[in-house]
Amino acid sequence: MIISRSASRVALTRIRSFNQPYRNTWVLRHVIAPEPTPPGQSQRRPDELPDLMKYEVVDFESKHPAGPIKVILLEDVEGVGQQFDVVDVSRRLARTDLLLSRKAVYASPFDLEYYAAVKENAYRRCAVAGVGQQFDVVDVNRRLARTDLLLSRKAVYASPFDLEYYAAVKEKLKDELAARIRIPYDWLLVGRHLMKTVVPIHVSMDNPWTLDRRIIKCALRQAGINAEDEAIFIGDEAMSGPNLEMEARLIRFYVVICKQYIVPMLGRISHISLDDSKEVLYPETTKVPDGKELLKYGIQPEEPYYHKTPEIDDGFDVVAFMRAQQEQSKN
Repeated sequence: MIISRSASRVALTRIRSFNQPYRNTWVLRHVIAPEPTPPGQSQRRPDELPDLMKYEVVDFESKHPAGPIKVILLEDVEGVGQQFDVVDVSRRLARTDLLLSRKAVYASPFDLEYYAAVKENAYRRCAVAGVGQQFDVVDVNRRLARTDLLLSRKAVYASPFDLEYYAAVKEKLKDELAARIRIPYDWLLVGRHLMKTVVPIHVSMDNPWTLDRRIIKCALRQAGINAEDEAIFIGDEAMSGPNLEMEARLIRFYVVICKQYIVPMLGRISHISLDDSKEVLYPETTKVPDGKELLKYGIQPEEPYYHKTPEIDDGFDVVAFMRAQQEQSKN
């Protein structure tokens, strides 16, 4: 298809006419400042002296980055904040997600006061999403607010009206908010990383051994995970060797974070020896096994458990407790 030059110009002109309009704010000042008009006299015509019509640019809006938008979250938003948090989010996130989806409102003076009243006397817990709790007034970057929080209704702009409105809502729901379990966001991230890791548990092929906390601790350290002895729990089933029938066997053990967050983990037995001729050539894999492979070794899929109080220590039977939780979930 061949388009003439004149036709192409017309097409370009029409395309340009559809450009999205935008506004900028410019700050100007007189190159030569006019004298003030005496009281009671008419203002001098500016075209009498052309030099008085000359201006210079002091500043303009697009010269500076817009920066984040401050919003009040109307619900918990992972990675941003919790309900009623006032956060700074990117403009794009706020306008494309948080505000449109009523997850947040603008943090206007009215909304800040309004939601502060809602949040008052509400029971505060640790953050779940790394940003804030439900009804918190938080600052998030503008992109996060516009592309996620506002569009998905996880937050709304912290306007004066919304601050007052959601402050009343939070006061009404304070008992429900107090009963809600909120896990610290950092713990969630650590737990997800640990559950995706299959720890190689190296045991000796030449010397007798019994699987205990020390072996698990060494295996975790070799995998780049540091854990204290009292934070590691394994089952009562006695495992000792060397026993090549246990090679590549999966075992379940638990790691407790800050005496509150129980994370189920998997390890794989791997025999090693100083004699290369005795080495067992079993390919170690960090791939998380599926349900069939877990059932092969009598292991059930489990989820982390968050305890309300930090009381999980050596006297706490984590293995039996997690088994009871598993049975309860089945029923």
